[in-house]
Amino acid sequence: MQPDRLRTFIDDVGFVVGSTDDEYEITARIPERLSALLAVGNRLPPEVTRPSPVRHVTYPLYIAPDGSGSMASVVWDMGQRTPVHGHETWGVVGIYSGVEHEVRYVKPAASAASAPLTPAGEKNAGRRGR
Repeated sequence: MQPDRLRTFIDDVGFVVGSTDDEYEITARIPERLSALLAVGNRLPPEVTRPSPVRHVTYPLYIAPDGSGSMASVVWDMGQRTPVHGHETWGVVGIYSGVEHEVRYVKPAASAASAPLTPAGEKNAGRRGR
């Protein structure tokens, strides 16, 4: 990926995060910027796109000095999964290559934490042929 384009994206995200603390506004403003970065056809270097045969791998690409955000390359090999989990923070996902199948669940109330999960939908997102 061209360092100047990545740096511009990181600076743009820093501006958005620095201009509001509303996570809904942040996550509404960043996807367009991320889509533009992914659309230019740059390739990430092999050292941050290699899958592990054991589990998904997270390669940090950038961590803000003030801890306000980070950017990572998360790589799954074919057929790998993650356990059901919550991120408990805002985030924006861009699919660099391949397809992600996501199953969403209703988050149970704290008083019903041991109740079975209720599926809330599924979706496939991604980019083919990269």
